[in-house]
Amino acid sequence: MKKVRLLFLYLPAFFLLGDVIAQSPAPIKYVDFVLTPNHDDWNYDVNENANVQVSVLKFGVPIKNVSIDYEVGPEMLPADKKGSLVLPNGETNIDIGTSKQPGFRQLKIKTSIDGKVYNGEIKVAYSPGKIMPTVSMPEDFMQFWNKAKDEAAKVPMDAIVTHLPEQSTTAVDVYLVNLQNYKRGQRLYGYLSKPKAPGKYPVLFEPPGAGIKVITPSIVNANQGFIV
Repeated sequence: MKKVRLLFLYLPAFFLLGDVIAQSPAPIKYVDFVLTPNHDDWNYDVNENANVQVSVLKFGVPIKNVSIDYEVGPEMLPADKKGSLVLPNGETNIDIGTSKQPGFRQLKIKTSIDGKVYNGEIKVAYSPGKIMPTVSMPEDFMQFWNKAKDEAAKVPMDAIVTHLPEQSTTAVDVYLVNLQNYKRGQRLYGYLSKPKAPGKYPVLFEPPGAGIKVITPSIVNANQGFIV
């Protein structure tokens, strides 16, 4: 009976410990930046000024008298403003200026703590919906494009569609699609993912980015009601 009583005494402590573990917060970074623009949606109008509140934290607490280097400029271009600051309370406000045309500006920050360099970065947009192509379409582009389509139309697709049970789920069917490309003997491959439930669905076309890498079926978007 003593052993039974001891068991029941331990059980509440076990469940209490389990509850504490389940609710533990995510680990706090040793050194981190909190960069907050003065617009909630990170979007500004052309010629509107942007400011960023900067906090440098160590274990989640602002670092007093921390030194930072910063640079500001158009995205992917050389910085047009650089400087260094000492933050008495670990916080400051940096004016990152504006843009006279639709686009993006970025603020980059770095600091050295205990011999290690830490970096932070933020980008804001200026009238992003009005960004235009940086080059004009060649005059003969449509002639080239229509000729390419006409030549491709002469090559049979010869589609081979193979169901992949090991990639499919209870809600999504996945297929490997093999098509003849721009000329006979040249093939291209892709995954087709679609919901199993009957009905009409919008289609997402997802070409892979450049480079050599593993491509996987898009299960997430198919679960949300898309043919991908």
